[in-house]
Amino acid sequence: MTSNLAALGAAIVNSSGDAIIGYNLDGIITIWNPAAEVLFGYSASEALGRSVSILATSSDSDEMPTILSQIQNGSTVNHETSRRHKNGNAIAISLTDSPIRDDSGRIVGVSKIARDIRAQRAAMAVEAAERKSAEDRFRLVVEAAPNAMIMAAADGRIVLVNSQTERLFGYTRDELLGQPLEMLVPERYRAGHTGLRTGFFAEPSTRVMGGGRDLFGVRKNGAEVPIEIGLNPLTSSDGNFVLAAVIDITERKRAQDELAAAKLELEIRNKDLETILHVTSHDLREPLRGIRNFSMMLSDQYAGKLDEKGRTLVSRIKRAAERLDQLVQDVLSVSQTRRISPPDELLPGRLIVADALRVLSARIAETHAHIDVAEDFPDLRVSLVWGSLAIQNLVGNALKFTSENATPEIEIGGFCSETGNEAGIVVRDRGIGVAPRHAERIFELFQRAVGREIEGTGAGLAIVRQIAERHGGHARMRMREGGGSEFMVTFGSGHATAAEAK
Repeated sequence: MTSNLAALGAAIVNSSGDAIIGYNLDGIITIWNPAAEVLFGYSASEALGRSVSILATSSDSDEMPTILSQIQNGSTVNHETSRRHKNGNAIAISLTDSPIRDDSGRIVGVSKIARDIRAQRAAMAVEAAERKSAEDRFRLVVEAAPNAMIMAAADGRIVLVNSQTERLFGYTRDELLGQPLEMLVPERYRAGHTGLRTGFFAEPSTRVMGGGRDLFGVRKNGAEVPIEIGLNPLTSSDGNFVLAAVIDITERKRAQDELAAAKLELEIRNKDLETILHVTSHDLREPLRGIRNFSMMLSDQYAGKLDEKGRTLVSRIKRAAERLDQLVQDVLSVSQTRRISPPDELLPGRLIVADALRVLSARIAETHAHIDVAEDFPDLRVSLVWGSLAIQNLVGNALKFTSENATPEIEIGGFCSETGNEAGIVVRDRGIGVAPRHAERIFELFQRAVGREIEGTGAGLAIVRQIAERHGGHARMRMREGGGSEFMVTFGSGHATAAEAK
């Protein structure tokens, strides 16, 4: 039975993947398994009976007596060290040295289990090198950043800064590293900042710090600087950190303040200009009405005393006065459209069209125009006054710009975009049309695609566009197949009450 157990033990030792070496208290090797042969290069016949010191390197020879002393005291020793291969090279190994006892419990030798850790150490070295390389790259990226970059630990200590941080705050790196972040926060905000920092590490996420509030940093000289901060959480084997990108927004704030001041000044000037315009137009229109009225009286009461040339001159005076009066009125209308605010309520598009046609009824009758009005129109977010004025201008143009001796043919329908974000009214005619190259120019103030032979000031379509854009919409034109034009005016978002007119 004993021999069977001994054979089993020997088989276990010989089949082990770890090197197993046994030696007595005099250091003479008594056990040497095949794995030991592979690890150290000695065959069993070369190792057995020799001193275990053949494995000692110059650097670890002093530790072997100490280990033997611990073994004799009954201790098991685990450690990583190096041992010498037969070829003289040092081998990095992990060792477990345990006492061997006889049947009476007396320590008679040492059992040494050795494992080659060269691959493990090589992997650790590679990992350490890669980690250092990654850290070096990270530091290079931080250093090259155009903004101040500050990395801090969870306790608020600054662990990394770049040169831009030194420039922005006036401290050197040595003055910043290891110091609390709060040294860069104005005194009045420091108590609250500690709580914000704790809250960030409790729920770390990439975010912009401040949430709409003005943020300030404090320089070494005590001066405050407006800043913008982006926070990025970082996790490593050393713990949790935050990387803060700090941007000096002094110039941006100055530009914003200058823009706000310029905007306020412009609003004041526009208000003053509108006041002057209204007063001037009122004072200007009075003599214009007098010129027109007196020219009409002259034409009516003294026509018989004037020759043909005189009557022509009186007629031209009257038309010039009327055109100037209309021009003043159009300028006032353009000015007024700039102050439009879209209403909260929707208005049926049919009411807008009906009001525009009512205002133009005399001209429609005079021109014998044929107007086809669709059944369905969307609801529109526009007031009756401004919506009607826009349609009056479009229909009025359609009545004017017709071929000679032709009866105006006009179609009026509704429009809704597929997304529902735009709704409006479309006016189509079969008039003289507008060349594509003039499609945008005709919406500019006082720009016309025709000559003076057709009455008008060139302000009508500019007014239409102003009304549309002040309501969040657009005004546009395109040519129709078969001749004529299609004008569309929209008023931003609306709610369709019927199908889009085709």
